[in-house]
Amino acid sequence: MLDLRSGGVAGIGHSMVRWADQRFAHRFAGGPPPVKPPKSGLAQVRYEWREWGKFALAWTITLAVTLLLVGVVDNPARCGTGWAG
Repeated sequence: MLDLRSGGVAGIGHSMVRWADQRFAHRFAGGPPPVKPPKSGLAQVRYEWREWGKFALAWTITLAVTLLLVGVVDNPARCGTGWAG
């Protein structure tokens, strides 16, 4: 879970917080309506590639942390009883 959480926070965390802040401010604090993503054109293409980049960053960090943890543990006896099945 640590690896998945760290990858998600690093890659997508800021946009998730911004998304939640916009909706909370609009609903409870009288803020402006949330910004909607572009519907078409070059702006939509840029938006989608940026979102894909965030996902790719999160995936890369998750993979790196997973491989690091596998390399550090690399011994079933060190995993404890949680992996015994």
